[in-house]
Amino acid sequence: MSEIPVVLSFEGEAARLEESTSVAYAKRLASRGWRVTLLSLERGSADVATLAGNLVEAGVAWSLVPRPPAAGGLTCARFVLDGSRRLPRPAVVHARGCLSAAMAALAGVPYVLDLPGFFVDQRIEAGLWRARGPRAGLGRRLERTLLTRARHVIAPSERAAADLAGGHLGVRLDPARVSVIEGAVDLDLYRPDAAVDAVAAGLLADAGRRTLLVAGSPGRLEDRAAVLALARATMALDASFHLLVVRFAGEAGVDLDLQTWRSEATAQGLGAEFVTTAAVSERCLPGLLVGSSAAVVLRQRGFSSRAVSPVLATRALATGKAVVVSPGLGDVSDLVARRGLGVVVGAEPGDTARRAGELLDLLAEEDLYARCRAAAVRHYALSTAVARLEALYRDAS
Repeated sequence: MSEIPVVLSFEGEAARLEESTSVAYAKRLASRGWRVTLLSLERGSADVATLAGNLVEAGVAWSLVPRPPAAGGLTCARFVLDGSRRLPRPAVVHARGCLSAAMAALAGVPYVLDLPGFFVDQRIEAGLWRARGPRAGLGRRLERTLLTRARHVIAPSERAAADLAGGHLGVRLDPARVSVIEGAVDLDLYRPDAAVDAVAAGLLADAGRRTLLVAGSPGRLEDRAAVLALARATMALDASFHLLVVRFAGEAGVDLDLQTWRSEATAQGLGAEFVTTAAVSERCLPGLLVGSSAAVVLRQRGFSSRAVSPVLATRALATGKAVVVSPGLGDVSDLVARRGLGVVVGAEPGDTARRAGELLDLLAEEDLYARCRAAAVRHYALSTAVARLEALYRDAS
């Protein structure tokens, strides 16, 4: 039994808590003797009794601090103050977001900041904040403060780690304080022989048809136009393909997002017979990946793309599936290109059609699934990530 209590945070939609990396980390750490509390700072509602029971059964305590609907100004400050008072002492906080990091900093509890990306840049590129506006300015100051006070910072890619060491966020971090842990995957759950449940089977194409899968949360930086262009180019070469766009039920904005997908697909001549949209539980994802031909993760280009490790891509590789990604997407794009694990689709004229042809050739290679699985085992295994976390916790305490 470890003597260091660990508080591991979750900051996201309640509907995704049970399948989150935070819960996977917490359960694996508890199985290795750590005293773990999951600090859940979630949006929305969840089946509290069931989730708490599952966590307790796995040896994980749960502290729920529901996020207020309006998270600005004084409301946000009170929320952070309330959360800081709930932190046990002594402890190490694994802050998987800025809110929990702020709580730890306010409470004077040592913390490891697990960067969810370059938060301020993401919001600017998504059009939510003005680059020189007051929100961006305040966000930059908070970002720098949290980075400076963290005992260790976990970057989602080598590119992001280099940016942090180079001072690109306004503070130059000692490289010894920055560790790279990319999107960890539970290889026992995401595997080539994962079961395809009834929901997944109902969404996948009929026998003889092939599926390009887009799955995840609604995102302003997702490049829908590029995805639809790829789908059209692929279908032009092989009419057996169709596009499946999946969102996770219970998340905010899902219905509107799926409606937008359908509208834009229709505008490009892709009707319901070519594009399927659905909201499902995230528990269906392993089966959906197993039943698909490739996963598609295309994102609008911007500086924030350097600090991502797309979960859909890493999980797809774990199930032995090829991925289609944008250039400069964390470290994933380089890995995909270098190891022949999929295709990287750029914005140059004619590139989409060329990459669609390359994808079809790639999918015909007999050893593709073995290459993809091997890459996931080497780069994204949950067990490897947890071993690195243990070392960071001990050093931070």
